[in-house]
Order: sequence, then structure tokens, then C-alpha cells
Amino acid sequence: MATQEFRTGDAVPLIEAEPPKSSGVRVLKRALPARRHRVLRTASARQALGYWDEGYDYEINTNGEFSLLDVILVLLERTGPADVSISTWSAGLYDVEVANRFMNTGLIRSIRFVLDVSFKNNGGSRGYSTLLMDMFGEECIRTTRTHAKFVTITNDEFKLSISSTANLNENKRLEIFHFSDDPARAAWYLGIVDELFQDVKPGWNPDSGAPALGRLDPSGTKMKTGKVAKVGRLKIGGNTDE
Repeated sequence: MATQEFRTGDAVPLIEAEPPKSSGVRVLKRALPARRHRVLRTASARQALGYWDEGYDYEINTNGEFSLLDVILVLLERTGPADVSISTWSAGLYDVEVANRFMNTGLIRSIRFVLDVSFKNNGGSRGYSTLLMDMFGEECIRTTRTHAKFVTITNDEFKLSISSTANLNENKRLEIFHFSDDPARAAWYLGIVDELFQDVKPGWNPDSGAPALGRLDPSGTKMKTGKVAKVGRLKIGGNTDE
């Protein structure tokens, strides 16, 4: 156990945190990938991700110019017909109608939704939940307590994943998208969806957690925490003395 001193000279212990006891915590550790950043002032998701170099991760910043759905549809233009899994907290009537039209074109071979349990209530008065069920069927939908937004697009040639701050629907705010063609990353997200689809019954369900996530690390592997480094005296408002 190391110590750190405040400006007063009082010693403050720095204690290494205990590893998490819950096996529901899931961590993907990867070697640092090549990464490219783009800050966009464009209304076109196609200009952002209409092309990409294989083997790179992309971090994309947009001021609400396009939605997560726009990203999905642009990527499908390159991948061709693919299986799509979507986790989102909210969606809009227009968005699911567009997704349904793309299913009819054959670009989406299959689709799965992981939605928050609040979606039925929040969208019920406007008919969103009924429309989504009618379009895709309850077998394609699972609800749980979720705020995660991610997408996988996979076929024999491509294993793509997108995580984002954005929901499926358009939102005129600052949003961040992380796109990767790393098969391991796509498999990591697909594991979450697969387990939820196995454990949670189809369609709309009462408020519940994600029981499947506790199995994703069956060994309950503890995460290692780094050693606490020796630090000098901390000066409030000034530089740290070595």
C-alpha cells in the first residue's frame, strides 16, 4: 500500500481496489489497433464511412448530422447482404420503416433487436412498439434493462461492429461512433446478443436485468489492477513536486 500526501503533509493511503466479484462484468482486451479519426461537418454518413481501409478502427465525431441507422445502411452498401444485430435504447417510427424497406431489398438477411424495457411504454402511445412487432415479429426482439448502443453487421466476408453514443433515431446533438472491422470485436458484441436471445423470452417482457451476462465469463476471471505508483506531494493549484 502506497501513500500520497496532501499539501498539509497528512498521509493519505492509496489502496488497490479489490477485483470485481461479479462475473457479469465483461472486458474485451485487445492489442492497440490502428486507428483513424475524422471530425465531420457533413450531412452525409456515406462521406464518413462509405469507404474504409481494412484493419483500421475509426472514431467519428459528428454534430448530429446523421444517425446510427444511416451508418448501418451505408455500411450495408459495401458489405452486401448481411446479418444485423442492433442494441438501442430508443428508435423512431421512421427508422423501423426504413429498416423494413432494406430488408425487402435483401440487404438485411436477418435482424435482431435488443431494446430497453421502456420502449414499449415510451413508444406505445405512438404505435412504435406495435409497428416494430408487426414488421419483424417477436422472435427478432428481446427487451432488457439496457442503455447500450451497438450494431454488428456480419456475413462470410465482413465482421463489422459499431458502438456509439447515438440511438437508432436521429438526434441533433454531438455524437461519437466507433467503427471496426475486427472480427474479434464483432464476436464480442454478438456474444452479448446471443446470450440475451437465449435467456430472455421473445417480444416484450417485464422489467428485468440481463441474466445471461453472468455466463459470458464462466470462469469468473478476475481483472488485474495495476500497481500503485509512488507519487509526490500534491500542490493544489500548482505543479506536482517530484
